[in-house]
Amino acid sequence: MCPYICHLLHLLTRREDVRLFRIRRLLNLQSRVGVQTYISGLLSIYRLYYPNIVSLVMSGRRKIFFKNTDTAWAQVIRKVQARANAVQRPITVQVPSLAVRGTKPRHKRAKLQLVPSLQSAVDQTDVTVPTDSIQTSISITAGMKLEQIHTFEDLLTNVDRLELPMQVAALLRHPHLQHLLLCSSDRLLTTRLSYWLHHTLQEELILGNGENDAVRELLDMVVTFTDFIQEGVPVLDDIIIRYLMVWNGRDYRSHVLQLITRMGMMPFSDLRECILEPLRQIYCSSSVYVKCQVLYCLLQLLTNYSALEWVTPDPNSNTLPLPNTTSVFSPKADTQALALTTIQELIAYIDKLCVLGLTQERDHAFLMHYTLSYMELASTLGQRFGVPLQQVVSAFLIYRCVFALHAMAVSRVCGVICDYCEQYRMMAKKAGDAGKQEGWDFIVNTLNGYTLDICDTLWRSKAFSFHLNPKRSTMIYHLTSADAVARTRVANFHTAFSLLQHPALMGFTQSFLKQQPDEDRSLGHAHKHRGKLLTHLQERHLQGVDRFIHTFIRSKD
Repeated sequence: MCPYICHLLHLLTRREDVRLFRIRRLLNLQSRVGVQTYISGLLSIYRLYYPNIVSLVMSGRRKIFFKNTDTAWAQVIRKVQARANAVQRPITVQVPSLAVRGTKPRHKRAKLQLVPSLQSAVDQTDVTVPTDSIQTSISITAGMKLEQIHTFEDLLTNVDRLELPMQVAALLRHPHLQHLLLCSSDRLLTTRLSYWLHHTLQEELILGNGENDAVRELLDMVVTFTDFIQEGVPVLDDIIIRYLMVWNGRDYRSHVLQLITRMGMMPFSDLRECILEPLRQIYCSSSVYVKCQVLYCLLQLLTNYSALEWVTPDPNSNTLPLPNTTSVFSPKADTQALALTTIQELIAYIDKLCVLGLTQERDHAFLMHYTLSYMELASTLGQRFGVPLQQVVSAFLIYRCVFALHAMAVSRVCGVICDYCEQYRMMAKKAGDAGKQEGWDFIVNTLNGYTLDICDTLWRSKAFSFHLNPKRSTMIYHLTSADAVARTRVANFHTAFSLLQHPALMGFTQSFLKQQPDEDRSLGHAHKHRGKLLTHLQERHLQGVDRFIHTFIRSKD
């Protein structure tokens, strides 16, 4: 009869029924008869309510503790449950049937809501705690029920009296309770929520079959919750890492990518193996729109790492600064030592993905936009978050944008070079001569090469002019050769990418010339009006070119 009794208790146990002496009796029974599924099933309910006092290791596989071998007996139990609910709660809050839990295998409940509805843990009008009951560390205190909270002012007024839900996962549906979770110092709440998320997502996401509306609704709530608390949930990191190993790149794509952006800091070797490589496989085998989604995800991850995990060190101190240790779910580990390495390695990895994507998609405009967004982020990390400048965007991306057929690309890449220049000056001013970082000579030479080549191309009309000054080592000189340029059979290739004749800017040049007098409408006379052309481009929201010329060219005319 022991399995049947445990099954019955499993169905009828409420939060207020959990007591320490009952847990001790079950553990003593388990030590005598060994690990039995029916005992583990009853202990799992106790752990669901109070994970801090029940240390039970559950198997990661789908587990059914009780089997309904007698359908008639199951029907009798449901009738008893319905009659008990009708007697205990005749008018107050509606209680979901307890028959939902354990009477059927989990995979047969796909049509039910995964996130429980909001319901108070105890109805004080119906439950009376005897004074002579055994005293334990678990107590029931009177308070205000959640159903009586309608506004944020109600929450502030009764924050000390508020009664938490019977199922803590219900706070995912209630924004006011999420405020309470942030203010609470009780780790029991976050432990219960973590246990519920791990159990539910493992069963419905990893072991589930395809997409369904219930899981999508749950993921919507989880994403909204992580955005609200401005950090990731550690248990979700483990779930996402395991799910990426079997993910087809289509199911719940937007939710998975948003959860990745909130993942905690980890060594880059682990990040590459668990997150980046599965994403790269999806990236290489998907359409351009999926590539853009993946790039945006990684850019958000890089931004969060730089904003939350990296703390700018004090130049007057020899010790590393302490990161922000305030966390909702668990105290953050000191990741300052590996933060900079992970950030720099992630920048290099995103750079390679951009190169690969532009090559595959032949400079698609959407992908070019997200590539330039990466370049703008990488060039302003020092100004925005104080991340040291240790590398610059690869030459492949710079020159692919300079010679692109999109005016947006030409303008924004000029702005990227200006941002790098400002970032270097700011970092050099802070560090001084004594604090000069290792590798800055290479960075300066690389940026000087980019700047000279763009000036030669857009302003001086001397693109690919290797013979003019063979001793000057520019970036284009290392990437191409005069023979390779000559084989393109482009006439006047030195001036083909100038400010007046660049294919991406030709339409703007023509519209500018139409506004000039008749004698100045030819390209030959337009050279003396380049300053006005820059103003015309700026009015067309192409400020990057004008900013570049103002920064690196003393005289524009």
